[in-house]
Amino acid sequence: MDKRKETAQGFSKKGDVFYGKGDFEKAVVNYKRAVALDPANAGNHFGLGLAFYRRGDVGQALGCFKRTIRLVPTFFDAIYYTALCLEMEGKFVEAEKSYLKYLEENPDDVKAVNRLGLTYLKLHDSKNARKYLEKALKENGATQPTYFGLGFLKEIEGDLEGALSFYEKASEIKSDSKGLWYQTGLCYRRLGKFEKALPCVERELSLFPKSVEALYLKGVIQLDLERFDDAVSSFNGVLKVDSGRPEAYVSRGNAYSLLGDFERAVDDYHSAIDADASYVPAYEALGVLFRLNGQFREALDYYHSAYDVKSDERIKKIMDEIRIQMKV
Repeated sequence: MDKRKETAQGFSKKGDVFYGKGDFEKAVVNYKRAVALDPANAGNHFGLGLAFYRRGDVGQALGCFKRTIRLVPTFFDAIYYTALCLEMEGKFVEAEKSYLKYLEENPDDVKAVNRLGLTYLKLHDSKNARKYLEKALKENGATQPTYFGLGFLKEIEGDLEGALSFYEKASEIKSDSKGLWYQTGLCYRRLGKFEKALPCVERELSLFPKSVEALYLKGVIQLDLERFDDAVSSFNGVLKVDSGRPEAYVSRGNAYSLLGDFERAVDDYHSAIDADASYVPAYEALGVLFRLNGQFREALDYYHSAYDVKSDERIKKIMDEIRIQMKV
């Protein structure tokens, strides 16, 4: 054996030892030496890629796996890890291609089946996501994200009870993943089960206190529960982080309206329009408020502004009703 290759093999073996011990820094050092001495050896590049991957350096790992495949196009483990890295980098179309290529040779690898299903979910391809995730579930390869993903697909289909069933299974495996309790709370709210929805969203916020989406949903559910002061507090928190969010102004305005604070409600609806002049719900909210107060001319003007933004027959019908009220 060539002396350089023999030395490279020694470094590669040392890399394997450190990798096995979980010392990925030293594994990287030794695999790098192996690659430098024997760059034509695909296994050295693959070993270095794995060490980078375990170290959390996905970009470096991806480069190593691609070099591995250039040397040996049928190095299927490298193809699988290439797909993983591409998925982690958000390059889902490329990840899909790599997973499919890997599965051509390894059709029964349930881990890859599962990952492909999750990739399709991120690509908003519900049909293929369901196909592969259900296959992973059937073949006992489901992970927490599998149940979460299937729950999300059920939710999209409108099967909220089915979605909750999958979210429950997901939480039994891992209960602290981002979005799980948010989606569970959203399902309960859509089912009208507000008392069950609120604790779920509060749990999401306990895990991810900076989640503006969860805080906004909390405020909406508090409105549903007629806890108007609490809702105002939640929307205050949302607007402190995102002052340009029109739906938060409208929702807080609704809370103020229900508290009987007409002036603050009007201010919030106008703030929503200032944030987004095309936000129809703000004009409609003003229309509703002025109509309820018997100020029909003002109400009609706001509905007319809404209609100018979006020519909706429903809005036109309301305008006709107000005109009739004005004549009475």
